[in-house]
Amino acid sequence: MNMKKLVMQLLGLLGLGVGYGYQNSLFLFRENKGQVHDERYNPRPDVLFSGEAQGIVFHLLRSQIYYQIFRSYPVPARTPEELAKLPPDQRAPGGEIFRVVLSFVGASPNPVIEKGTPSPDYENFYNTGREGIPFVRRYDRVRYRSVYSGIDLVFHAGPQGEMEYTWVVAPGADPRAIVVEADWPVRVDGAYLVYETPLGTIREGPLRAWQAGGRSVSVCYQVEAGRLVRYRVEGYDSSQPLY
Repeated sequence: MNMKKLVMQLLGLLGLGVGYGYQNSLFLFRENKGQVHDERYNPRPDVLFSGEAQGIVFHLLRSQIYYQIFRSYPVPARTPEELAKLPPDQRAPGGEIFRVVLSFVGASPNPVIEKGTPSPDYENFYNTGREGIPFVRRYDRVRYRSVYSGIDLVFHAGPQGEMEYTWVVAPGADPRAIVVEADWPVRVDGAYLVYETPLGTIREGPLRAWQAGGRSVSVCYQVEAGRLVRYRVEGYDSSQPLY
């Protein structure tokens, strides 16, 4: 089952650091080698991959996805001499962060992570210490094996550079096992899943599902208690893989 990521009406974007190197919409997934930190500059080793797509930052953890919006505050104009006297973390505009956390309920805490094709170039980060973190690669996709029994999760780039993810359900596995819990209210609006946040609206969807031979399968979002998301799949052959 394939989910497309769309982001609408965002007011800002959180940068992940000072990076230089390859920029290609096919290679969305930047491996975390220590360059990812929180807003207090504490390292976040639990974040495995990060990226930006269509105006939003995302972070991939072992059993969670973070969607992150940043709104900057204006700062008074300063001369180069005045800026040089400020601590490094005060030389850029401040801002406000809002994060939506999606957790995979009942999922394996340690799925096997498989990286796809690496980018032909790399990025270097210099916001993490004197020596920085060099040679950080991006990948075209990331696969989580056995998130649920018989069910993999594949993150990849869409045709317009958007971040997509696909649940791959093996024969005999039950797609009803997939449950995603949001820490923020979510609702269904037509074919979309919608998060109305203080800093903007995040839209996720529409869904697509198919089986062998490209046969389309009916699938839609189902929201329970305002925060639990399931996928209702109808008319599929459980003896065949479901994508």
